[in-house]
Amino acid sequence: PGTIINHRYKILNHIASGGFGDIYEIQDKNTTKILKVLNLQPVPRQHHPKLISLLQREAQVLRRLNHPGIPKIQAEDGYFTWQQEQQTLHCLVMPKIAGENLSQWLQNRQHQPISDDLAIQWLQQLTDILQEIHHHHYFHRDIKPDNIMVQPDGKLVLIDFGAVREITNTYISKLSERQDVTVLMSPDYTPLEQINGQSVPQSDFFALGRTMVHLLTGISPIQLPKDEITGYLIWRE
Repeated sequence: PGTIINHRYKILNHIASGGFGDIYEIQDKNTTKILKVLNLQPVPRQHHPKLISLLQREAQVLRRLNHPGIPKIQAEDGYFTWQQEQQTLHCLVMPKIAGENLSQWLQNRQHQPISDDLAIQWLQQLTDILQEIHHHHYFHRDIKPDNIMVQPDGKLVLIDFGAVREITNTYISKLSERQDVTVLMSPDYTPLEQINGQSVPQSDFFALGRTMVHLLTGISPIQLPKDEITGYLIWRE
């Protein structure tokens, strides 16, 4: 706390660590924002360029998308590098979203299931957000309660675009030829094709479906029974 980054951003506190990064709350003049910093130390050096490119892509996507349910990077923010002693830090500045993520929200409600009416409202909001993402030829690849914020007014915001992927001819050819494609997954929510490196935009809807099942039951999908033949979750009862 108190450290000034890039001669501008004052670190207020450390919020979380996860994946390959650390998340901080920062102050920019009179505005509170979020700083994501890549943590490359435990990662083999040959993988560094890939992780850096993912952070750069996240900044590019958040600049391009324009939807109230998606964080919008301001012109003066975004991706930058900062030299600290002998280490180059790769950073991304984003707006701070008021509220809490749906995992925290469920926990604060003692994991009580949501109503059918609220499920429909939230499903409509999230499919509208996905429409915007897919319309610009991206897919999110990491939809889960941790990555959905509920704001004080009840509106949802989809966050953490660190796994976002652009649908290009190159990507499609990689899928068809089963070439190396970065696999990022959250076991409770990620569909089989994504685990196998074959994710497509429809994979976002599988993860969204799993998320809604979690909200409607109050139980994580990994704790729900599955049909022995199909592998489908048995959750409706």
